[in-house]
Amino acid sequence: MSSNVISPSIDQAKLLTFEKNFYKLAQQKDSLLLSSPAISFMPIKGVSHISRLGRTELVNVSGERNPEKQFSQMQNDNRRTTNYRYTKTFLVDNYDAAVQLITDPTSDLFTQLTYAKNREADRVIITAAGAAVVTGAPDSAGTSTSFANDGGRTVDGTSSFTYANVLTKVTRNFKNNEILANGITFAMSANEEYSLKQDDKVINNDYTNYRPVNDGQIGRLDGHNFVIFAGTETGGVSITNPILPEASGVRTNYAMAPDAIAFGMEIGRLDVTRSATHVNSWEITIDVYFKAVRKEGVKVQKITSTI
Repeated sequence: MSSNVISPSIDQAKLLTFEKNFYKLAQQKDSLLLSSPAISFMPIKGVSHISRLGRTELVNVSGERNPEKQFSQMQNDNRRTTNYRYTKTFLVDNYDAAVQLITDPTSDLFTQLTYAKNREADRVIITAAGAAVVTGAPDSAGTSTSFANDGGRTVDGTSSFTYANVLTKVTRNFKNNEILANGITFAMSANEEYSLKQDDKVINNDYTNYRPVNDGQIGRLDGHNFVIFAGTETGGVSITNPILPEASGVRTNYAMAPDAIAFGMEIGRLDVTRSATHVNSWEITIDVYFKAVRKEGVKVQKITSTI
């Protein structure tokens, strides 16, 4: 006597629906940094390099009749993005539940994945902002350039995180590098925000039209738009996986000019398979890639503070 074994599978249309819904939901619930002007997107799937033209100046030929052409070598570099791969597998108790989770954009699966994506995207962006940059052709070994040698600046705010000691210096550094100081994204923790709110120049109406004490947060000041993350506090809360780097009692905050970081995201693979170890259960596995690179060193500044 023969029998037929039915082994249902998730068809490609449902998997494609999941991918489209995930991207759509991700765009609606952006991370704190992805929605800032500091980020430009790499929409092309598989992009792993950014080709960058160097700064140039025009040649003054005033007073010359029929001037000759003024040639110069085109300076450019090929910046390699740093790739990050993340994966997660969910165990679902039956086939119908698996189908519903991946096709319903309001399901808990979509919500949790989106929030997780937001946190990791912010971490990837912050890492790229201060990391060394590798330049070179795809088939070459590449040359590593540190943050400082790429034109990045560091402002010491460990002894005094105030308007005069931090914000004015950050603004001056950007302006001296011919970077517009308006529209700067300033990423700091709630502890630095608290320190700034003790400064009269930040909360006094003689200096600002904003009311950070009434609003409960600093929104905009000195051309900076503030993004606040959780941070470890001495004698208080301890963050096990902070977005802003913390080491040896020092936190590194970041100020980023518009178009400072290039970022891309793609779903590598989505699998829905029967569990080999659990009865009548299905495994939903998502494989996601993030890519990021600092586009220009002078557009990023590190601001240190004491934890």
